[in-house]
Amino acid sequence: MHSLKQFIHRVIERDLGSHQISMMHGQILRFVAEEKSITMKDLAKHLSITPPSATSITESLVKKGWMERVTDKQDRRVVRIRITPKGRTMMRKVRKSLEQEWDKVLKTMSATQQKQLKQFTDHLTRYTSFL
Repeated sequence: MHSLKQFIHRVIERDLGSHQISMMHGQILRFVAEEKSITMKDLAKHLSITPPSATSITESLVKKGWMERVTDKQDRRVVRIRITPKGRTMMRKVRKSLEQEWDKVLKTMSATQQKQLKQFTDHLTRYTSFL
Protein backbone atom coordinates (compact mmCIF):
# COMPACT_ATOMS: atom_id res chain seq x y z
CA MET A 1 0.00 0.00 0.00
CA HIS A 2 2.84 2.33 0.82
CA SER A 3 4.40 1.73 -2.60
CA LEU A 4 1.07 2.48 -4.28
CA LYS A 5 0.79 5.73 -2.37
CA GLN A 6 4.33 6.68 -3.42
CA PHE A 7 3.51 5.84 -7.04
CA ILE A 8 0.47 8.13 -6.99
CA HIS A 9 2.46 10.87 -5.29
CA ARG A 10 5.28 10.68 -7.90
CA VAL A 11 2.81 10.91 -10.79
CA ILE A 12 1.05 13.89 -9.24
CA GLU A 13 4.33 15.64 -8.47
CA ARG A 14 5.70 15.04 -11.96
CA ASP A 15 2.61 16.04 -13.94
CA LEU A 16 0.91 18.52 -11.64
CA GLY A 17 3.70 19.80 -9.38
CA SER A 18 3.31 23.33 -10.67
CA HIS A 19 -0.22 23.32 -9.24
CA GLN A 20 1.05 22.19 -5.82
CA ILE A 21 -1.66 19.61 -5.27
CA SER A 22 -1.15 17.06 -2.52
CA MET A 23 -2.68 13.67 -1.87
CA MET A 24 -4.81 15.29 0.84
CA HIS A 25 -6.01 17.96 -1.62
CA GLY A 26 -7.00 15.25 -4.06
CA GLN A 27 -8.85 13.34 -1.36
CA ILE A 28 -10.71 16.49 -0.32
CA LEU A 29 -11.64 17.41 -3.90
CA ARG A 30 -12.92 13.88 -4.58
CA PHE A 31 -14.95 13.72 -1.36
CA VAL A 32 -16.49 17.17 -1.81
CA ALA A 33 -17.28 16.43 -5.47
CA GLU A 34 -19.07 13.23 -4.46
CA GLU A 35 -21.03 14.95 -1.70
CA LYS A 36 -21.83 18.09 -3.77
CA SER A 37 -21.75 20.43 -0.76
CA ILE A 38 -20.56 19.71 2.78
CA THR A 39 -19.77 21.42 6.05
CA MET A 40 -16.26 21.66 7.46
CA LYS A 41 -17.40 19.44 10.32
CA ASP A 42 -18.39 16.70 7.86
CA LEU A 43 -15.13 17.04 5.96
CA ALA A 44 -13.10 16.90 9.17
CA LYS A 45 -14.93 13.77 10.26
CA HIS A 46 -14.27 12.10 6.90
CA LEU A 47 -10.55 12.95 7.07
CA SER A 48 -10.27 12.13 10.80
CA ILE A 49 -8.91 15.58 11.59
CA THR A 50 -10.20 18.58 13.54
CA PRO A 51 -12.49 21.16 11.89
CA PRO A 52 -9.83 23.90 12.25
CA SER A 53 -7.34 21.62 10.43
CA ALA A 54 -9.89 20.95 7.69
CA THR A 55 -10.45 24.68 7.34
CA SER A 56 -6.72 25.31 7.09
CA ILE A 57 -6.15 22.63 4.43
CA THR A 58 -9.21 23.72 2.47
CA GLU A 59 -8.13 27.36 2.44
CA SER A 60 -5.45 26.70 -0.18
CA LEU A 61 -8.03 24.99 -2.41
CA VAL A 62 -10.33 28.01 -2.07
CA LYS A 63 -7.45 30.39 -2.92
CA LYS A 64 -6.68 28.37 -6.06
CA GLY A 65 -10.34 28.65 -7.07
CA TRP A 66 -10.87 24.87 -6.92
CA MET A 67 -13.43 25.11 -4.10
CA GLU A 68 -15.72 27.79 -2.79
CA ARG A 69 -17.50 28.58 0.44
CA VAL A 70 -21.24 29.13 0.34
CA THR A 71 -23.72 30.04 3.04
CA ASP A 72 -26.27 27.35 3.76
CA LYS A 73 -29.71 28.37 2.48
CA GLN A 74 -31.54 26.85 5.50
CA ASP A 75 -29.17 28.16 8.20
CA ARG A 76 -27.08 31.23 7.39
CA ARG A 77 -24.72 30.42 10.28
CA VAL A 78 -23.55 27.29 8.45
CA VAL A 79 -20.89 27.57 5.77
CA ARG A 80 -20.59 24.81 3.21
CA ILE A 81 -17.83 24.08 0.74
CA ARG A 82 -18.25 22.83 -2.78
CA ILE A 83 -16.04 22.15 -5.76
CA THR A 84 -15.88 24.70 -8.58
CA PRO A 85 -15.68 24.03 -12.33
CA LYS A 86 -11.96 24.84 -12.09
CA GLY A 87 -11.64 22.21 -9.35
CA ARG A 88 -13.42 19.62 -11.50
CA THR A 89 -10.99 20.39 -14.33
CA MET A 90 -8.07 19.77 -11.97
CA MET A 91 -9.61 16.48 -10.87
CA ARG A 92 -9.90 15.37 -14.51
CA LYS A 93 -6.22 16.22 -15.08
CA VAL A 94 -5.16 14.21 -12.05
CA ARG A 95 -7.34 11.26 -13.03
CA LYS A 96 -6.08 11.28 -16.64
CA SER A 97 -2.46 11.43 -15.54
CA LEU A 98 -2.90 8.56 -13.09
CA GLU A 99 -4.82 6.45 -15.62
CA GLN A 100 -2.03 6.85 -18.19
CA GLU A 101 0.60 5.74 -15.72
CA TRP A 102 -1.55 2.90 -14.42
CA ASP A 103 -2.05 1.66 -18.00
CA LYS A 104 1.74 1.45 -18.35
CA VAL A 105 1.93 -0.68 -15.22
CA LEU A 106 -0.87 -2.98 -16.37
CA LYS A 107 0.87 -3.59 -19.70
CA THR A 108 3.76 -5.18 -17.80
CA MET A 109 1.42 -7.73 -16.19
CA SER A 110 -0.01 -10.99 -17.50
CA ALA A 111 -3.77 -11.44 -17.87
CA THR A 112 -3.79 -13.58 -14.72
CA GLN A 113 -1.93 -10.93 -12.73
CA GLN A 114 -4.31 -8.24 -13.97
CA LYS A 115 -7.31 -10.35 -12.92
CA GLN A 116 -5.81 -10.90 -9.46
CA LEU A 117 -5.07 -7.21 -9.10
CA LYS A 118 -8.65 -6.33 -10.05
CA GLN A 119 -10.00 -8.79 -7.48
CA PHE A 120 -7.71 -7.33 -4.83
CA THR A 121 -8.63 -3.71 -5.56
CA ASP A 122 -12.34 -4.58 -5.69
CA HIS A 123 -11.95 -6.15 -2.26
CA LEU A 124 -10.19 -3.06 -0.89
CA THR A 125 -12.82 -0.77 -2.36
CA ARG A 126 -15.62 -2.73 -0.70
CA TYR A 127 -14.00 -2.86 2.73
CA THR A 128 -12.32 0.49 3.12
CA SER A 129 -13.24 4.11 2.73
CA PHE A 130 -9.63 4.78 1.79
CA LEU A 131 -10.01 4.20 -1.95
